[in-house]
Amino acid sequence: MAIGKGKAPAIWLDEYLDDWLETIVRPSVKPRTYIAYESNVRLHIKPALGRMRLDEIDPRDVQRMMAGLASNGLSPTTIRGIRATLRAALHQAERWGLLTSNAAALATPPRIERERKIPLTPEQAEQLLNHVRGHRLEALYILALTTGMRQGELLGLRWIDVDIERRQLSVRQTLVLLHGRPTFSTPKTERSQRTLRLPTMAADALVKHLEVREVLREAAGDRWQDSGLVFTSTIGTSLNGPGVTRDFKRLMVEAGLEPIRFHDLRHACATFLLAQGIDLQVVRDLLGHSYIATTADLYTHVLASLKDEAANAMDDLFKPK
Repeated sequence: MAIGKGKAPAIWLDEYLDDWLETIVRPSVKPRTYIAYESNVRLHIKPALGRMRLDEIDPRDVQRMMAGLASNGLSPTTIRGIRATLRAALHQAERWGLLTSNAAALATPPRIERERKIPLTPEQAEQLLNHVRGHRLEALYILALTTGMRQGELLGLRWIDVDIERRQLSVRQTLVLLHGRPTFSTPKTERSQRTLRLPTMAADALVKHLEVREVLREAAGDRWQDSGLVFTSTIGTSLNGPGVTRDFKRLMVEAGLEPIRFHDLRHACATFLLAQGIDLQVVRDLLGHSYIATTADLYTHVLASLKDEAANAMDDLFKPK
Protein backbone atom coordinates (compact mmCIF):
# COMPACT_ATOMS: atom_id res chain seq x y z
CA MET A 1 0.00 0.00 0.00
CA ALA A 2 1.46 3.35 -1.03
CA ILE A 3 0.60 5.77 1.74
CA GLY A 4 1.40 9.47 1.57
CA LYS A 5 1.36 9.62 -2.29
CA GLY A 6 -2.23 10.70 -2.88
CA LYS A 7 -5.53 9.41 -1.59
CA ALA A 8 -5.89 5.72 -2.37
CA PRO A 9 -9.31 4.03 -2.47
CA ALA A 10 -10.35 1.55 0.21
CA ILE A 11 -7.47 1.95 2.63
CA TRP A 12 -8.30 -0.31 5.55
CA LEU A 13 -7.37 0.90 9.01
CA ASP A 14 -5.38 -2.22 9.95
CA GLU A 15 -3.19 -1.89 6.81
CA TYR A 16 -2.69 1.81 7.43
CA LEU A 17 -1.71 1.21 11.08
CA ASP A 18 0.92 -1.36 10.05
CA ASP A 19 2.44 1.13 7.62
CA TRP A 20 2.28 3.96 10.19
CA LEU A 21 4.04 1.87 12.84
CA GLU A 22 6.89 0.94 10.52
CA THR A 23 7.42 4.19 8.61
CA ILE A 24 6.64 6.80 11.28
CA VAL A 25 6.72 5.32 14.78
CA ARG A 26 9.59 2.84 14.73
CA PRO A 27 12.23 5.26 13.34
CA SER A 28 11.25 8.15 15.61
CA VAL A 29 10.68 6.77 19.13
CA LYS A 30 12.54 4.69 21.67
CA PRO A 31 12.07 0.90 21.46
CA ARG A 32 10.01 0.79 24.65
CA THR A 33 7.63 3.42 23.30
CA TYR A 34 7.30 1.54 20.01
CA ILE A 35 6.35 -1.62 21.91
CA ALA A 36 3.61 0.29 23.75
CA TYR A 37 2.19 1.70 20.48
CA GLU A 38 2.36 -1.65 18.70
CA SER A 39 0.64 -3.43 21.59
CA ASN A 40 -2.19 -0.89 21.64
CA VAL A 41 -2.67 -1.34 17.91
CA ARG A 42 -2.47 -5.14 17.87
CA LEU A 43 -4.42 -5.94 21.03
CA HIS A 44 -7.10 -3.26 21.06
CA ILE A 45 -7.46 -1.01 18.01
CA LYS A 46 -7.26 -3.60 15.26
CA PRO A 47 -9.76 -6.03 16.81
CA ALA A 48 -12.30 -3.21 17.24
CA LEU A 49 -11.80 -1.08 14.12
CA GLY A 50 -9.20 -2.74 11.91
CA ARG A 51 -11.51 -3.83 9.09
CA MET A 52 -13.08 -0.41 8.68
CA ARG A 53 -12.13 1.97 5.90
CA LEU A 54 -9.74 4.63 7.14
CA ASP A 55 -11.88 7.46 5.74
CA GLU A 56 -15.16 6.10 7.17
CA ILE A 57 -14.22 5.99 10.86
CA ASP A 58 -16.12 8.60 12.84
CA PRO A 59 -16.04 9.62 16.53
CA ARG A 60 -18.94 7.28 17.36
CA ASP A 61 -16.86 4.28 16.24
CA VAL A 62 -14.02 5.35 18.53
CA GLN A 63 -16.51 5.96 21.34
CA ARG A 64 -17.91 2.43 20.93
CA MET A 65 -14.38 0.99 20.94
CA MET A 66 -13.62 2.74 24.24
CA ALA A 67 -16.92 1.58 25.75
CA GLY A 68 -16.06 -1.99 24.78
CA LEU A 69 -12.62 -1.71 26.33
CA ALA A 70 -14.19 -0.42 29.54
CA SER A 71 -16.67 -3.31 29.63
CA ASN A 72 -13.68 -5.68 29.32
CA GLY A 73 -12.27 -4.24 32.52
CA LEU A 74 -9.59 -1.89 31.18
CA SER A 75 -8.89 1.15 33.36
CA PRO A 76 -9.64 4.71 32.19
CA THR A 77 -5.90 5.43 32.11
CA THR A 78 -5.25 2.46 29.80
CA ILE A 79 -8.16 3.38 27.54
CA ARG A 80 -6.93 6.96 27.25
CA GLY A 81 -3.52 5.59 26.21
CA ILE A 82 -5.12 3.46 23.48
CA ARG A 83 -7.12 6.45 22.23
CA ALA A 84 -3.93 8.54 22.21
CA THR A 85 -2.26 5.93 19.98
CA LEU A 86 -5.14 6.00 17.51
CA ARG A 87 -5.26 9.80 17.64
CA ALA A 88 -1.55 10.00 16.75
CA ALA A 89 -2.03 7.57 13.87
CA LEU A 90 -5.02 9.46 12.46
CA HIS A 91 -3.21 12.78 12.88
CA GLN A 92 -0.51 11.48 10.54
CA ALA A 93 -3.22 10.41 8.09
CA GLU A 94 -4.51 14.00 8.17
CA ARG A 95 -1.03 15.32 7.40
CA TRP A 96 -0.80 12.92 4.45
CA GLY A 97 -4.15 14.14 3.10
CA LEU A 98 -5.92 10.83 3.70
CA LEU A 99 -8.41 12.30 6.20
CA THR A 100 -10.12 15.63 6.74
CA SER A 101 -10.79 15.11 10.47
CA ASN A 102 -9.43 13.03 13.35
CA ALA A 103 -12.16 10.79 14.77
CA ALA A 104 -10.09 9.86 17.84
CA ALA A 105 -9.43 13.49 18.71
CA LEU A 106 -13.18 14.24 18.50
CA ALA A 107 -14.17 11.28 20.71
CA THR A 108 -14.52 11.90 24.45
CA PRO A 109 -12.03 9.91 26.57
CA PRO A 110 -13.08 8.33 29.88
CA ARG A 111 -12.71 10.51 32.92
CA ILE A 112 -9.96 9.70 35.39
CA GLU A 113 -10.79 10.23 39.01
CA ARG A 114 -7.46 11.28 40.47
CA GLU A 115 -6.99 10.29 44.07
CA ARG A 116 -4.90 13.05 45.58
CA LYS A 117 -3.29 11.50 48.60
CA ILE A 118 0.05 12.05 50.24
CA PRO A 119 2.03 8.80 49.77
CA LEU A 120 4.09 9.18 52.94
CA THR A 121 4.10 11.59 55.82
CA PRO A 122 7.50 12.83 57.03
CA GLU A 123 7.06 10.62 60.10
CA GLN A 124 6.40 7.55 57.95
CA ALA A 125 9.38 8.36 55.73
CA GLU A 126 11.57 8.52 58.82
CA GLN A 127 10.10 5.21 59.99
CA LEU A 128 11.01 3.64 56.65
CA LEU A 129 14.56 5.05 56.67
CA ASN A 130 15.10 3.79 60.22
CA HIS A 131 14.02 0.31 59.12
CA VAL A 132 16.33 0.18 56.06
CA ARG A 133 19.37 1.43 58.00
CA GLY A 134 22.16 -1.05 57.33
CA HIS A 135 20.30 -2.61 54.37
CA ARG A 136 22.48 -3.25 51.31
CA LEU A 137 20.38 -0.80 49.29
CA GLU A 138 19.84 1.80 52.00
CA ALA A 139 21.36 4.49 49.77
CA LEU A 140 18.85 3.67 47.00
CA TYR A 141 15.90 4.50 49.24
CA ILE A 142 17.58 7.61 50.63
CA LEU A 143 18.27 8.95 47.13
CA ALA A 144 14.73 8.16 45.99
CA LEU A 145 13.27 10.11 48.92
CA THR A 146 15.67 13.05 48.85
CA THR A 147 16.20 13.61 45.09
CA GLY A 148 12.90 12.44 43.55
CA MET A 149 14.74 10.39 40.90
CA ARG A 150 12.74 7.82 38.95
CA GLN A 151 13.48 4.17 39.65
CA GLY A 152 14.99 3.67 36.18
CA GLU A 153 17.23 6.70 36.68
CA LEU A 154 18.48 5.33 39.99
CA LEU A 155 19.11 1.84 38.60
CA GLY A 156 20.92 3.34 35.59
CA LEU A 157 23.09 5.64 37.72
CA ARG A 158 26.85 5.10 37.28
CA TRP A 159 29.69 6.04 39.58
CA ILE A 160 31.13 8.25 36.81
CA ASP A 161 27.92 10.30 37.04
CA VAL A 162 28.43 10.93 40.78
CA ASP A 163 30.65 13.56 42.38
CA ILE A 164 30.41 12.90 46.11
CA GLU A 165 32.93 15.59 47.00
CA ARG A 166 30.83 18.28 45.29
CA ARG A 167 27.63 16.60 46.46
CA GLN A 168 26.08 16.30 43.03
CA LEU A 169 25.15 13.73 40.42
CA SER A 170 24.07 13.80 36.77
CA VAL A 171 21.13 11.87 35.34
CA ARG A 172 22.42 10.67 31.98
CA GLN A 173 20.87 7.26 31.43
CA THR A 174 18.00 5.11 32.64
CA LEU A 175 17.54 1.36 32.99
CA VAL A 176 14.39 -0.09 31.39
CA LEU A 177 13.08 -3.57 30.68
CA LEU A 178 12.77 -4.28 26.96
CA HIS A 179 11.25 -7.65 26.09
CA GLY A 180 12.01 -8.68 29.66
CA ARG A 181 15.71 -7.79 29.41
CA PRO A 182 17.42 -4.83 31.11
CA THR A 183 18.38 -2.15 28.59
CA PHE A 184 20.01 1.25 29.04
CA SER A 185 18.39 4.23 27.39
CA THR A 186 18.62 8.00 27.46
CA PRO A 187 16.33 9.69 30.00
CA LYS A 188 12.65 10.21 29.26
CA THR A 189 12.93 13.78 27.93
CA GLU A 190 15.62 16.39 27.35
CA ARG A 191 14.75 18.02 30.68
CA SER A 192 15.09 14.64 32.40
CA GLN A 193 18.83 14.87 31.69
CA ARG A 194 19.75 17.01 34.67
CA THR A 195 22.33 17.61 37.38
CA LEU A 196 21.12 17.35 40.97
CA ARG A 197 22.56 18.68 44.19
CA LEU A 198 22.70 16.04 46.90
CA PRO A 199 21.56 16.60 50.47
CA THR A 200 24.29 15.74 52.97
CA MET A 201 22.48 12.60 54.09
CA ALA A 202 22.36 11.36 50.47
CA ALA A 203 26.06 12.06 49.89
CA ASP A 204 26.94 10.29 53.18
CA ALA A 205 24.77 7.32 52.17
CA LEU A 206 26.68 7.02 48.88
CA VAL A 207 30.02 7.05 50.71
CA LYS A 208 28.82 4.18 52.89
CA HIS A 209 27.36 2.42 49.85
CA LEU A 210 30.74 2.58 48.10
CA GLU A 211 32.28 0.79 51.09
CA VAL A 212 29.55 -1.88 50.88
CA ARG A 213 30.30 -2.29 47.18
CA GLU A 214 33.96 -3.04 47.92
CA VAL A 215 32.96 -5.71 50.46
CA LEU A 216 30.65 -7.32 47.90
CA ARG A 217 33.32 -7.18 45.20
CA GLU A 218 35.84 -8.97 47.40
CA ALA A 219 33.27 -11.58 48.43
CA ALA A 220 32.26 -12.26 44.81
CA GLY A 221 35.83 -12.73 43.61
CA ASP A 222 35.96 -13.93 40.01
CA ARG A 223 32.16 -13.79 39.75
CA TRP A 224 32.17 -9.99 40.09
CA GLN A 225 31.10 -8.13 36.94
CA ASP A 226 32.09 -4.48 37.01
CA SER A 227 29.12 -2.76 35.39
CA GLY A 228 30.09 0.65 36.73
CA LEU A 229 26.59 1.03 38.17
CA VAL A 230 25.98 2.45 41.62
CA PHE A 231 23.20 0.04 42.55
CA THR A 232 23.87 -3.56 41.58
CA SER A 233 23.30 -7.16 42.51
CA THR A 234 25.72 -8.91 44.85
CA ILE A 235 27.93 -9.76 41.84
CA GLY A 236 27.91 -6.29 40.27
CA THR A 237 25.25 -6.77 37.58
CA SER A 238 22.28 -4.47 37.02
CA LEU A 239 19.23 -4.78 39.23
CA ASN A 240 15.79 -5.84 38.06
CA GLY A 241 13.21 -3.07 38.50
CA PRO A 242 10.22 -5.29 39.36
CA GLY A 243 12.41 -7.20 41.83
CA VAL A 244 13.46 -3.95 43.50
CA THR A 245 9.80 -2.94 43.79
CA ARG A 246 8.87 -6.27 45.38
CA ASP A 247 11.68 -5.96 47.93
CA PHE A 248 10.65 -2.37 48.65
CA LYS A 249 7.05 -3.34 49.39
CA ARG A 250 8.26 -6.13 51.68
CA LEU A 251 10.43 -3.62 53.56
CA MET A 252 7.43 -1.30 53.90
CA VAL A 253 5.40 -4.06 55.51
CA GLU A 254 8.29 -5.01 57.79
CA ALA A 255 8.50 -1.36 58.85
CA GLY A 256 4.84 -1.46 59.84
CA LEU A 257 3.73 0.74 56.94
CA GLU A 258 1.11 0.37 54.23
CA PRO A 259 2.97 -0.73 51.06
CA ILE A 260 3.15 1.88 48.29
CA ARG A 261 4.68 1.95 44.83
CA PHE A 262 8.40 2.66 44.53
CA HIS A 263 7.41 5.60 42.33
CA ASP A 264 5.56 7.08 45.30
CA LEU A 265 8.92 7.87 46.91
CA ARG A 266 9.36 10.40 44.09
CA HIS A 267 5.95 11.89 44.87
CA ALA A 268 6.78 11.99 48.57
CA CYS A 269 9.99 13.92 47.82
CA ALA A 270 8.10 16.55 45.81
CA THR A 271 5.37 16.79 48.44
CA PHE A 272 7.89 17.36 51.24
CA LEU A 273 9.72 20.05 49.25
CA LEU A 274 6.57 21.96 48.36
CA ALA A 275 5.33 21.74 51.94
CA GLN A 276 8.64 23.32 53.02
CA GLY A 277 7.93 26.25 50.71
CA ILE A 278 10.39 25.31 47.94
CA ASP A 279 9.45 27.09 44.70
CA LEU A 280 7.39 25.08 42.20
CA GLN A 281 9.89 25.80 39.41
CA VAL A 282 12.73 24.36 41.51
CA VAL A 283 10.71 21.21 42.19
CA ARG A 284 9.91 20.95 38.46
CA ASP A 285 13.62 21.08 37.61
CA LEU A 286 14.48 18.57 40.34
CA LEU A 287 11.93 16.07 39.07
CA GLY A 288 12.85 16.64 35.42
CA HIS A 289 9.33 17.51 34.26
CA SER A 290 9.16 19.12 30.82
CA TYR A 291 6.37 21.50 31.79
CA ILE A 292 5.67 23.27 35.05
CA ALA A 293 1.96 22.61 34.47
CA THR A 294 2.68 18.89 34.90
CA THR A 295 4.22 19.52 38.31
CA ALA A 296 1.38 21.84 39.33
CA ASP A 297 -1.26 19.32 38.25
CA LEU A 298 0.38 16.44 40.14
CA TYR A 299 0.70 18.39 43.37
CA THR A 300 -2.49 20.43 43.42
CA HIS A 301 -3.32 19.07 46.89
CA VAL A 302 -0.08 20.43 48.36
CA LEU A 303 -0.36 23.79 46.60
CA ALA A 304 -3.91 24.19 47.94
CA SER A 305 -2.71 23.78 51.52
CA LEU A 306 0.06 26.33 50.87
CA LYS A 307 -2.58 28.81 49.74
CA ASP A 308 -4.25 28.39 53.12
CA GLU A 309 -0.91 29.07 54.82
CA ALA A 310 -0.44 32.18 52.66
CA ALA A 311 -3.86 33.50 53.68
CA ASN A 312 -3.13 32.80 57.34
CA ALA A 313 0.21 34.61 57.00
CA MET A 314 -1.61 37.70 55.72
CA ASP A 315 -3.97 37.53 58.68
CA ASP A 316 -1.01 37.36 61.04
CA LEU A 317 0.69 40.26 59.27
CA PHE A 318 -2.30 42.62 59.35
CA LYS A 319 -4.12 41.51 62.48
CA PRO A 320 -5.31 44.39 64.68
CA LYS A 321 -2.57 45.63 66.98
